[in-house]
Amino acid sequence: MYKIINGKKYNTDTAKLLGTWRAEFSSTDYKYFEEYLYRTKSGNFFIYGEGGPDSPYRQQIEYSTWTGGESIIPISFEQAQRWAEKHLDGDEYEAIFGDVEDDAADATLTISAGALKRLRKIQSQSGKTLKAIIDEMVGI
Repeated sequence: MYKIINGKKYNTDTAKLLGTWRAEFSSTDYKYFEEYLYRTKSGNFFIYGEGGPDSPYRQQIEYSTWTGGESIIPISFEQAQRWAEKHLDGDEYEAIFGDVEDDAADATLTISAGALKRLRKIQSQSGKTLKAIIDEMVGI
């Protein structure tokens, strides 16, 4: 599926598939749906979902008449992390976002919103933790 949303390109054929989740309904159930987490080449995350006529991805074809459908939903880095925490196992999560430390509270650092935005972009593209990126920047 290929869509332009808010001036950004989302294409399931060219983006990297990061994870898959299927709702716990039979595939013949009208409520059944599947979701796929993707990251574009520019580091933007999105969900591609498809499902039956009583799923979140249904499409209305007439008044009170629905059919199965599909959709692309752009999401933020943080939303992608929450989706992965909910639907993927620990190894799959860390393959996408990098290793998660057991004790992530080594120190507190205050940075500008602009610097955090840049760090999040580097994180989404590299798959490293913020700690690992900062440690590399300061030469540790």
